[in-house]
Amino acid sequence: PSMPVTFKELAYLEQKWNIQVDRPIAEMRFYQRAHVFAELAFGCYWAEKYMRELCEHFGIADLSYFNFEGAQAYILWGEHDTIVACRGTEATDWNDIRADLKVWKVVAETVGKVHGGFKDEVDHLWPDLEEALESNKKPLYFTGHSLGGAMAQICAARCKLSGIGSEPLEIQTFGSPRVGDKRYITHCKIKKIRWVNNNDFVPRFPPAIFGYRHTGLEMYIDYEGNISGKSGLSRIVDGLSGFAKSITKAQFDHFSDHLMPGYIAPLMAAAKDE
Repeated sequence: PSMPVTFKELAYLEQKWNIQVDRPIAEMRFYQRAHVFAELAFGCYWAEKYMRELCEHFGIADLSYFNFEGAQAYILWGEHDTIVACRGTEATDWNDIRADLKVWKVVAETVGKVHGGFKDEVDHLWPDLEEALESNKKPLYFTGHSLGGAMAQICAARCKLSGIGSEPLEIQTFGSPRVGDKRYITHCKIKKIRWVNNNDFVPRFPPAIFGYRHTGLEMYIDYEGNISGKSGLSRIVDGLSGFAKSITKAQFDHFSDHLMPGYIAPLMAAAKDE
């Protein structure tokens, strides 16, 4: 409900760095491309009219909105490219919460097995998405935050295996949970970039003990908002530093780090530097 207010504050886009999708996404620099995907993944949470305003601001010509029993996604029709953006979990939407909680329901997908709740969300939308994408002749990208990131991965895999001619080039997700088992995530060879912000707890869900795995290039944002290659012990120390910092602000960063502004601000800064 607060998203329309947030949108009105997006004047910073014009003041600091005016994003325009006026050339093929493949020609954009790395962080610029990631910033665009992050903004569009965030826009999925807004009412359709605000997403249209955001797309107009970016120079994206048109969009198609899909909504079935709470599962939601957009196809954004740009001059050079097509982007599928899936909406993540709404804390007030029982359909989303129920989908996230189906951690023990592991079901067969195209190849291998996936989280049953994520698959159910995609099943609601895929027939209409597939029909809409059959006529697409432009390079195709997928993005999403949280549950939307999981949905984007399943949709991209179905698209690649469906033979409809729309070949997905890349998936960029933000705070995405694990989607499926090793066989599933390694079967479809699609470039994937997976963004993780410090102590964001969602990428650790569902637990690996149930057979769930991540794949793709992980890009980590440290507790100071820097995009870094921290791993191992330095990653643990960084997580503890982030937690300590959040306590001084009376926050619990395992939740606050999951919010999209925590992803957008570092990407916007990196894109400007780039």
